[in-house]
Amino acid sequence: MSIAVYAVAAITDFFDGYIARNYEARSSSGDFLDPLADKFLTMAGFLCLWYIRPDQFPLWMIAIILLRDFGTTILRMLRSSSKTGSVVTSRLAKWKTAVQMIFLYTALIVGAFASSTIELGEVARAILDSGFYYWSLLGVMILTVWSGLDYLKK
Repeated sequence: MSIAVYAVAAITDFFDGYIARNYEARSSSGDFLDPLADKFLTMAGFLCLWYIRPDQFPLWMIAIILLRDFGTTILRMLRSSSKTGSVVTSRLAKWKTAVQMIFLYTALIVGAFASSTIELGEVARAILDSGFYYWSLLGVMILTVWSGLDYLKK
């Protein structure tokens, strides 16, 4: 059930942004709150991963991702409270969020099935044992840091 809630939240987030951009229905509060909601959604997902398989989802990678995400949120808050105005979410940051959400959704599904006794559980355990998600998380972490550096540059 939690995977379904996560999927609905991620999909509605995508369509919310799509509608806001295409119908010019943006606001300064929406520009701030949407990325903040993304942070809480991804934070919950990433923290769950560590409980699934700490060897495949190391806490140090998760911590780097969360520190970057909350660090940029704090920078956005500081910037929006100053006279220079708010920081617009970059295309790279939007891709980063999409990649994070797709990664989280698939990893949470695999993690949910890994503890089951059905045949699909064996497949899920084999995927986790292969190291695929470890290296995928490393890639997500690198993309996350890259987009954070892009924010600092701007």
